[in-house]
Amino acid sequence: MLSHSDTMVDRNQLAKLTQVVGRKCHVIDKQQCTDNHIFKGNFNLIKLRDGLTLHTSDGYDAHNLKTQAELKPRIGFMLFLNGQCDVCYGERKVTLGVKHKQQKTIVPEAVLISVDRKELFTREAQEGRYLRKVVVGIDPSWLEKGGFEGLEGYKKVIQFSQQHLKVERHLVSKHMQVIAEKILNPPDYSPFLRNLYVEGLTLEMVSEALMMLTEQQSLVTNTTKIHPYEKKRINKVLELLENTIEVKDLSLDFIAQQVGTNTNTLQRNFRNMMGMTVFEYLRCRKLTEAKNALENNQVNVLEAALLAGYSGAANFSTAFKKQFGVTPNQVRTKIYTM
Repeated sequence: MLSHSDTMVDRNQLAKLTQVVGRKCHVIDKQQCTDNHIFKGNFNLIKLRDGLTLHTSDGYDAHNLKTQAELKPRIGFMLFLNGQCDVCYGERKVTLGVKHKQQKTIVPEAVLISVDRKELFTREAQEGRYLRKVVVGIDPSWLEKGGFEGLEGYKKVIQFSQQHLKVERHLVSKHMQVIAEKILNPPDYSPFLRNLYVEGLTLEMVSEALMMLTEQQSLVTNTTKIHPYEKKRINKVLELLENTIEVKDLSLDFIAQQVGTNTNTLQRNFRNMMGMTVFEYLRCRKLTEAKNALENNQVNVLEAALLAGYSGAANFSTAFKKQFGVTPNQVRTKIYTM
């Protein structure tokens, strides 16, 4: 059963959750903290079916400690919406989450990694660090039992799975972000229907993730290479958008002028790099800010609408549900908890 209320996850709960998905987790605490809790927020680890697991987290590390678990062969798909952490697969260190040098926000990133033999997985928890992510584990058995053999693209997925600790990184499309938000915030269904809902979304996410292996495509729709100086321009745009309070204060001409380019080039390169237009990105960011404010009981729905740049609650609610899969009122009243 999925839990979507603010909670404190302790070591015993983590051990039970990992046992359900066929793993054993070991917590190493050099400071020997008396507090048994390790994570504050929404934390889920469930077995959707044989060979397919889902892990989500939206919260904060409670302490500085290390968690270790032995992984069996699998393809791991990790989608980081916020936060950054270092993990190790044996001796191989992998940094998850991408941080701009010019700003503190994280560009949503998807990572695929193949584990072809048993490997020790280690993650360093950092007290107070915020993580918002979706992780899917795909065992070879799930692929083998799926009846995919002989289908176009299947061979490429298997070849990837057999390259031990092979890593693929891609920016996340807007569509993928919407799927992830819906997984993190499922509707207030019964546990049975809720798990079916989440499983369907997870399968949709897996199909898009494997597309970049079978078709050699990024999760963004356009894979045109961008020159380094154009990437710097886009980073400047992201910084400008991050510091914008009022959406109405911006125009495409103004943004292009600020970064030294024209509107057509700006839109083309921004879409190539981020998978969406400038104002689609800004709208997503403003909606996320409004959602965070609602979750923290800082604003009511109308105030959240104004924060996101909407003049009324109706249009705001429509856009909000389209992006997150729940209404502002559900977030505000926490109807979808438990």
